[in-house]
Amino acid sequence: MNDVPSIGSGGIIFYGRDKCIDCDNAKEVLDGVGLKLGKDYIYRDVRQEPEAKKAVTSICEARNKSPCVPVIVFSPDLVFIEPREENLVDLQMAAMAKASLTREMSR
Repeated sequence: MNDVPSIGSGGIIFYGRDKCIDCDNAKEVLDGVGLKLGKDYIYRDVRQEPEAKKAVTSICEARNKSPCVPVIVFSPDLVFIEPREENLVDLQMAAMAKASLTREMSR
């Protein structure tokens, strides 16, 4: 989809904000499978960065959803919007696949 910003060399973009339980839970999933902030994924705060807020609005609206966080972009075709407890298993599986691929590429 055209609404998803470029994520360079296969990194993940995590859009979130402080004091957001869903954001904290999703970060725990990424960290729990060995993905590292700043290396494997970047964090964009929608309250501090106007461009991040615009990106979230665009991504959510393109999928007929109201803007919300977290939004986690693995690729243009794999975007998690406000993953809740029931979606965290899917997020974990995607994160594990990404972590495995990252380890393979670093060998």
